[in-house]
Amino acid sequence: MVSLPGSWLPALKIPGSLFGRDALRDVVMPIELRAALALLTQEATAHLITMQFVARPEIFTHGRARAWLDQRIGDTQDHVALTDGHTLRAIPGLRNHMFFYPRGNPGKEAALRNLLRLAPELFSGLASQINGGIGYRCGDAWHRPSAMHLRLRQTPAMGVVERFPFSCAPLGPLGTRDIEPAPPDTPLPADRPIRYIPLSETALADTAFLRMVAQEVLRAIFGGPELVLLELPRPEGGAEVAGRIAAAVKAFNAIGVTFPRTESWAAQFVTAPPRDTPLGSILLHPGIPFWCYGLDFYAMAERIEVAGSGMASRFRALLSAWLERDVTLLRLGSTGWAARVTLSDTP
Repeated sequence: MVSLPGSWLPALKIPGSLFGRDALRDVVMPIELRAALALLTQEATAHLITMQFVARPEIFTHGRARAWLDQRIGDTQDHVALTDGHTLRAIPGLRNHMFFYPRGNPGKEAALRNLLRLAPELFSGLASQINGGIGYRCGDAWHRPSAMHLRLRQTPAMGVVERFPFSCAPLGPLGTRDIEPAPPDTPLPADRPIRYIPLSETALADTAFLRMVAQEVLRAIFGGPELVLLELPRPEGGAEVAGRIAAAVKAFNAIGVTFPRTESWAAQFVTAPPRDTPLGSILLHPGIPFWCYGLDFYAMAERIEVAGSGMASRFRALLSAWLERDVTLLRLGSTGWAARVTLSDTP
């Protein structure tokens, strides 16, 4: 069984407290939530398990409501709680698994930290956390629910792939600027390897990380060895491409690094990862929903690196275990330059 955050239920047309995947088919939802559902569907299909959804799982704890549920779920043993960080609703008697899907959303990440601080007992009975690495203090001890790693084999469609030249020139009066994308089917330059850096709202708010990315962008603009592709963030609620570019430009302009005013194709903004394109490297911030990309995406990269303030070491360990391959940690300096730390080094 799978439960969604209560905030999503008003958007659904459901026949009752138990419903199938069809009720979500035409619902517009963030890529992170859609990827989480795709992961669970893939896992259920692979193990020949029927997946159903439960609305308001908190009402099925005891009494007639619980008896009603038990009659209908048969030998179901597992419940996955998809949480947006504000609540975590377990079903007693089942193995409960938590999947925090809106990674990269500062408000939702703050809500999860607050929930861990105020109500750690909610997490004490978890059988696992899916694609997560949270730890929490309960009483005098630290706890970390067991990790369950779910991976998509193929990267799902993330919209039309468009590429725009990097420019941090002043925005227009409406906070946006007209930038023409590369013509469709225009190939990427093949004269230097590609460094791919997905951005999120959390990554844009990490000044030290963004300064490091800015230094890499400047190296690319002034003839460095790599072409830099910056995947635009996807703000909650969705946004047009112009708004996504504006959010990235504002963040770069706020860190005190001076960029050329002219457009450059040596560094580019992209709306989604290009398909079937070899990558020299991928750089991930801890605030990136890494499970949204399939194993095919990571297999295209010669090396994978992690950088960011705070939990970068812990995220590197999580990502390495999830990928089952070495991941390098880049330690950030105050100026934005980074030092590489191999996986065997002590965090």
